[in-house]
Amino acid sequence: MFRNLLVVVGGPACALLVGLTFIPTGQPGTNSAFVLAVLIAVIVSGLWWGIAAACISTLLITYFFVEPRGPHLNAEAIPVIGVFAATVVLAAVLARSLSSARDRATASLEERELVLKALDRQIERERAASRAFQSAALQDVLPTVESATLEAFYQPAWSLYEIGGDWYDVLAHHDGRVTVTVGDICGKGIDAAAEMVRVSKALRIYAAEGYSPGQVLARVDAAMLDGTLREVFTTAVCATYDPSSMTVEYATAGHPPPLLIRAAGGAELLDHCNNPPLTTGTVGSRTETVQLGEGDTLYFYTDGLIERRNRTLDEGLFELARACTTPQGTTCSLDK
Repeated sequence: MFRNLLVVVGGPACALLVGLTFIPTGQPGTNSAFVLAVLIAVIVSGLWWGIAAACISTLLITYFFVEPRGPHLNAEAIPVIGVFAATVVLAAVLARSLSSARDRATASLEERELVLKALDRQIERERAASRAFQSAALQDVLPTVESATLEAFYQPAWSLYEIGGDWYDVLAHHDGRVTVTVGDICGKGIDAAAEMVRVSKALRIYAAEGYSPGQVLARVDAAMLDGTLREVFTTAVCATYDPSSMTVEYATAGHPPPLLIRAAGGAELLDHCNNPPLTTGTVGSRTETVQLGEGDTLYFYTDGLIERRNRTLDEGLFELARACTTPQGTTCSLDK
């Protein structure tokens, strides 16, 4: 209130002081000093107090048209004063509208900021739940296998991404064989992690019952279609290693093929038993067999290791083979 009263009194007073000081006697007083003083009053004090300041300044303008400061007020001067007053009122209305719009925009931004903060907290909670869920599903300790060494490594491509549906699972059979499944479910977040657990456990159950890798994938594909499992786009590879014969039976369903690195040199993609992804209803039960030699290495991976926007899948597979055949090379170097 004090500020508004100060503007109403101070604005016209400044106009009066400027008029008395700088406008020669006998000259009209409708100069920029009044306009500036009134507009400042409107902008600072708002609509109604600004109009009050405008009315007072308009009266001062009329004063400077009257003897002895200026010529006698006549009919020609009245429209000028009227236009000036209307302009000031219009400027006051516009200033009020702009002020209201600014207040609404400020309130809207504050509200959106609160919503975004709440959304960030919700996303972080979901990420934490997904990480915990997936960490509980993945194996911390892999089983011991005769005449072979098993190692597993999992890392998201970028820490800001949500945990998705990638998994690996190793099942040790009573007869010494071991079955490895690696797969990827389309999607992110807790839903994808939950489906990952269902599908990976279904693959493990069928493998434990003694089915071949091709039959395991075919049965899971059929389970998705008959409603036993949810229909979710999934790629997977299943392989069983027999230490007695040092052979690997394998089959894939829309998944990147395993990479075999020979100890004697050279790399080979095991792509001789490819099937469409799971949930298509067309996954066959055929299984291929490959003979391993002493010191050979077999890599299973998901497409996140080889897919990049700036290169093709073939280029990614070539880079993977190059990294794995380089002395002391690791697949971690592919994260460039």
